[in-house]
Amino acid sequence: MITFKYLITSMLSYPQYESEIDVVFQVFFNYIGTETVTIQTEDPITKQTISIDKTYVAQFSDSVSVSYQTGDTFIPYENLTPTQVINWIESVVNPSVISAWQTLITNNINNQINPTEQQLPLPWTNN
Repeated sequence: MITFKYLITSMLSYPQYESEIDVVFQVFFNYIGTETVTIQTEDPITKQTISIDKTYVAQFSDSVSVSYQTGDTFIPYENLTPTQVINWIESVVNPSVISAWQTLITNNINNQINPTEQQLPLPWTNN
């Protein structure tokens, strides 16, 4: 099962806006999917079958604009948490877009697990 998460990478803020300081207006993030699969392989030394966990990862970067209006609850910059900022992202982004992100990441991970394409080295080069 693929697990999805946000990683906030940076934020842009206004030094002063509507009588508040350090007001965030842009959030940059990575949306990451991971899946760990147990595979059977042969131990090269003992030649016995062993199980190992292999984790596959796919991600992409994006950003969203957020806004503050006088009268909204204001959280000082130094008190912001990842959970609060992720809530901002999810309040701005349409759920169908998040679903599309998950589909893209799922397809990428599935292609890593069971490749349907490959990139071979050029036949005229020595490895």
